[in-house]
Amino acid sequence: METRGIDTGMIRELRYAGDARAGAARDIPAKDLEALFLNYMLHTMQEAGRALFDDESSPDDAYLDMATESLAQLFAEKGGIGLQGLIEDRMKPADEVTLNKSIDRMARMKESKQPVTDFESSIARAAQEFDLPRDLISAVIQAESGGDPKAVSPAGARGLMQLMPATGREMGLSNPFDPEANIRAGSKYLKQMVDMWDGDLTLALASYNAGPANVSRYGGVPPFQETRQYVNKVMTNYEDMSRAR
Repeated sequence: METRGIDTGMIRELRYAGDARAGAARDIPAKDLEALFLNYMLHTMQEAGRALFDDESSPDDAYLDMATESLAQLFAEKGGIGLQGLIEDRMKPADEVTLNKSIDRMARMKESKQPVTDFESSIARAAQEFDLPRDLISAVIQAESGGDPKAVSPAGARGLMQLMPATGREMGLSNPFDPEANIRAGSKYLKQMVDMWDGDLTLALASYNAGPANVSRYGGVPPFQETRQYVNKVMTNYEDMSRAR
């Protein structure tokens, strides 16, 4: 394959190598793609050097090209320039990338700026409107944002109940950083998940975190670390809050 003319079309060909509709895509190791990129870089450096010294091609060029390709492959196998890791990360299954709204968001969440009790009146109103336990809404807020009304996840989930923009719009939310509005919209969505699973809080919380489609697909809580940790955290908070009343 000619590497000096590498372009985005070639990258797509390497990654997808055959339309998924026509069959399974061929798996191109990220290491090989990094080697291709390094090979291109080294060839470019060669050509720049030749232009600088105005040397014409010689019979030795073929051997130099072979050495360049071998060197590029060696670099990639020994860790290269980090492109392999980036490629592998970007090539994760779509489901995993999508539903991990933040990579282990709970571990990254900033310390609480305000205790959940500061929003008790808003929580009580939402609980009454949507027939949800107040402590359940509080537990979700604690796990989602730690009580920070300005919280934004790396994936863009916003506010106390960490609603993604599209979900917020569906729930009628215009200002995700308004605590009252965010709690109402988040509680409305949570109620939809509870009703969808006939009151099963475990499945409702898994759907709130990972999306109901993934819960249906896996026939229960999806096998994603963040989702399982999230469900356990909310249920523990909910039980602790309920016992404390």
